[in-house]
Amino acid sequence: MVLGLSSLYMIVRPDPDHAWPWSRTGIELLIAVVVLVLYAALLQPLGFILSTTLAVGTLCWRMGSAPVRAYLTGAASGVVVFLLFNFALDLALPLGVLSFLEVS
Repeated sequence: MVLGLSSLYMIVRPDPDHAWPWSRTGIELLIAVVVLVLYAALLQPLGFILSTTLAVGTLCWRMGSAPVRAYLTGAASGVVVFLLFNFALDLALPLGVLSFLEVS
């Protein structure tokens, strides 16, 4: 409730001195939005683990991590969250191209 009211206030009365950051920050924000839209689009066809690896890895890389470490972090995140959802919460996530693994 408080978050919603605060968001509405910021929409109605934005900071008059703050302009959109059309510098490196603005470009990075646009890249993050594109990555998240692609993540949502690729979630079903590629599966949760691969799409999460790509999304988290790309975002980590854009935030300054070395590419290998970024994508290793993405892969670890995808696998850990998949296992938590599948076994601890008993919620099915799409496997996509990894459906031959059939975790149950």
